[in-house]
Amino acid sequence: MSRFRLFLGLLAVVDAAVAHPLGNNTVNRQAVIAISPDETRVTYHLDLAEIPTLAEGIAADADRNGQTSDAEWGGWARRRAEDIMRRLDLKLGDQALALRVEGLEWRLAPGEAGLPVLRMRMRYAASPAVSPMRVSLRYQDRYETARPGWKEICLSGLEGVVVTASNVPDSDRSRSLTDFRLPFGASAPQELSASAELIIPAETVRPERDPLARENSAGFPAASDGTFHTIRSGSWREAWAFFRLGMHHIAVGFDHLAFLFGLLLLSSRLGDVVKVVTAFTLAHSVTLGLAANGWVRAPGEVIEPAIALTIVYVGALGARRRHPGHGVWLAFSFGLVHGFGFASALAESLASRSDSGGHWLLNIASFNLGIETLQLLLVSLAFPLLRFSERFAWAHRAEMTASLGVMAAGLGWLVVRLADG
Repeated sequence: MSRFRLFLGLLAVVDAAVAHPLGNNTVNRQAVIAISPDETRVTYHLDLAEIPTLAEGIAADADRNGQTSDAEWGGWARRRAEDIMRRLDLKLGDQALALRVEGLEWRLAPGEAGLPVLRMRMRYAASPAVSPMRVSLRYQDRYETARPGWKEICLSGLEGVVVTASNVPDSDRSRSLTDFRLPFGASAPQELSASAELIIPAETVRPERDPLARENSAGFPAASDGTFHTIRSGSWREAWAFFRLGMHHIAVGFDHLAFLFGLLLLSSRLGDVVKVVTAFTLAHSVTLGLAANGWVRAPGEVIEPAIALTIVYVGALGARRRHPGHGVWLAFSFGLVHGFGFASALAESLASRSDSGGHWLLNIASFNLGIETLQLLLVSLAFPLLRFSERFAWAHRAEMTASLGVMAAGLGWLVVRLADG
């Protein structure tokens, strides 16, 4: 009985990766806009997760020697800062402000599965030709707007400038993209534009200290320290990286694990388990490949609740002691849905590189193989324990409780994902 209680306890844990937008494919950004009478500044933080960092590291390898050096990363960062600047629209009244790059900091840090993540901070500034007493400000971010991730804007006045109205807060909610905690049920900000009404004083009263100086500088050394700056590429190195990411993805994918456990509860023989797991594997491999290459697309606001519904369904079948003969087709059809969920972890990065040769196909296969390796390992451990427990009197109650736990977990995910959508 203790094994079942332990498993149910694990299902009840809300993993941080489910509640916040971070994942292996996210590109997170924050724009801190500060307006003074003589200058408008935008401090732009960028946080690339493991898969985008891997893809960009390969792109930054200018001499194609299979290693991205510190100098190559620096050149890539400068080009990216210029590219982002051209995609930021800033207007003060009717005047379009011309931003200029005033500072750039970057570093790579350890991420999941032994891969690095990239953090950048760019400082832009623009000087208006006039300083009217009352004026409106408009800001628009057009940089890779479709990429999933945290999108935050905060805006404040400096040196006597008063913000009378704004559609974004003046507080730094993520501490410069270092803290992604959210209240339960809350979704990550998706702010790509801002508007505000300002009063600019005729006389400037300068504070003793610039508020921008209090920004969190965690993870940004004053100069390059040469640490974690090398990404080794090559088809087999990439494949190994994606294999590790696939294993990590299923290890923290509690919704997929709950569905798989629900299927195990519906299977009483080893032959049934083999058929069900094979059907699930084939199905999500198909949609993973199609979606990751961009051939088919399914909106996350539909797929994520649908995955939760599959978990509710298999849990309900187990609780009602109904072990349908169409279990293989059930696993296959629901596996198609779960494949879209797996694809969300790497679709954008791999789709953008699908025209660069056959590596993208090898990477997809490696990612999927990593998923299957850990999945089969967990099944090989769980199924014998389930069958061994059948010799005890409490087995029926434990199986019923476990099925109810799977169903409850699915309902919880369903409610949260519908609220986020």
